[in-house]
Amino acid sequence: MSLISPDTYVLITGASSGIGAGFAREFAKRGYSLVLTARREERLLALRQELAANGKVKVQIVAADLNANDGPRRIFETCEREGWRVGGLINNAGLGVNKSFLKLDEAQIHSMLQVNLVNLVELSRLFLPSMTHAKKGFVLNIASTAGFQPVPYFSVYAATKCFVVSFSEGLYEELKPQGVLVSCLCPGPTETEFQQVAGMSPRFFARSQSVDEIIDKGMRALERGKAVEWSSFFQRFSSTMSEILPRFIRRKAAAILMLKCGAE
Repeated sequence: MSLISPDTYVLITGASSGIGAGFAREFAKRGYSLVLTARREERLLALRQELAANGKVKVQIVAADLNANDGPRRIFETCEREGWRVGGLINNAGLGVNKSFLKLDEAQIHSMLQVNLVNLVELSRLFLPSMTHAKKGFVLNIASTAGFQPVPYFSVYAATKCFVVSFSEGLYEELKPQGVLVSCLCPGPTETEFQQVAGMSPRFFARSQSVDEIIDKGMRALERGKAVEWSSFFQRFSSTMSEILPRFIRRKAAAILMLKCGAE
C-alpha cells in the first residue's frame, strides 16, 4: 500500500486498546512509523515498547484527551514541534452511553459530541492540508453500523456516527482529485472494552466480531480506495435493509433491541 510517503507517520487516535491498538499493530507489521494518542499514557507506553521491540518502526506517543476542546490542537502542535509529518490519520477514538436521552447527564452528552464528532472534524481540519499539499495521504474514520439508522436509547451516539458517515463521504469526493483518500469503516458489535464503558448487556455482543476482522476490513478499504466499508457482509446487508424498511419499523425494532441489551 503506497497511500503515504515513506518519511511520514500514521496517526491513530484511541490507540491504547481495541480497534486503535489493532490498527497500530497492523501498520507496524507493515513497516509504517506511528504516532499513537489516547488518554491512558501507561498503555501507550506499553504498546510502544511492544511495537518497537523489533527496531524496524518508529513509534511516538502523545497522551491527550479528545474529550477536551484543545485535544486536537495539542496533538497537532506536538507533531509539528517534533517534526512528525503525518501522512495518514485514523480517527478511531469514540464513546457511547446506552441510556435514554433524558437519563444522560450533561457531561455524557458533551463527551459523545466532543469525541465522536467535533474533535474528529478538528483533527481532519488540522492534518488534511499537508496531505493535499503533498497530493498523497489518507484519513480513515471509524463510524458504526449505528450510523445508518436512528437508535433509541443510543440516540446521541448513533447520530454522531451518522454524521461521521456523511462527513466522510463528502470529503471522499472533495479530496480524491487531490490524491487524498478519505474512507469510513462501519463496524458492528466488536470484542473491545466499548460495551462495558457503554453499559451494554453482553448479550448484545454475543456474535461480536474480533478486532482482527475489523482491522482486515479497514485495511481493505484503504487498499481499494473505498469511500465506505462495512465489517462484514451481514453488517452491510443489515445497513442496506435498514435504509429500505419504513422508518417507523426501523425505530421500533432498534428500541426493542436496545432495551433487551440493558438500556435504561
